[in-house]
Amino acid sequence: MTDIPDIAIWTHRWTPLLPRCAESVVAHTRDNYNLIIVCEAGNCHQNMNRVLLRSRSRYTVFLDEDVEILDNDWFDIAIGDLKATPDLGVVGCREIKDEFERAMYRHTRNVLLATLEQPLSFVTWVPAYVMAFDRSRCAALAFDEAIPGAKGMTDVDMCLQIRNHGLRVAVDNRVCVYHPHKRPQDRGVNGVPTKAEELIWFEAQRAYMTEKWGEAYTKDPTL
Repeated sequence: MTDIPDIAIWTHRWTPLLPRCAESVVAHTRDNYNLIIVCEAGNCHQNMNRVLLRSRSRYTVFLDEDVEILDNDWFDIAIGDLKATPDLGVVGCREIKDEFERAMYRHTRNVLLATLEQPLSFVTWVPAYVMAFDRSRCAALAFDEAIPGAKGMTDVDMCLQIRNHGLRVAVDNRVCVYHPHKRPQDRGVNGVPTKAEELIWFEAQRAYMTEKWGEAYTKDPTL
């Protein structure tokens, strides 16, 4: 494995948000890194595993294609967390969901960061829109392709795997990305599921995860 990190943008469909995500990575990432983009048919579990097959780095950072990086030091912070915390398996970040919040964050970021007493918060789960791993700590890292539906619960399952290996999960509140919610007019178009489809997937996924993980899933309110 090389220590030059891989930043991977994964998706099962092309959208105009994909190049914007890539451009934001280039604009806000200073150190050496490899940029991997996987845009192939299939579900999100398969495409994230395609990334793992292509990645030869100790450090792999996953990004959803609809994420926009906002901070110049986001990458240094995430990788720094992994290097400084020996039992940290994955680190995530905060999200901004609409344009107004995005504009306010850009304006007040330094003031907000100055109020943080503990930037790193240990949690039980981080969403898949940003996940940074040290793969040397969990050699069997793989996303479960048997989870029903095109996407969903992949990140929950991965965090449960990591915790099962005795590693911790964390969010670094110094890192924030713009990750807008789906608009009603976008659903059912270009591979975006309808709300009804998402609800069907959720019920199937919940049943699968309950059978696979038992109390580790059903007794954790954050999952």
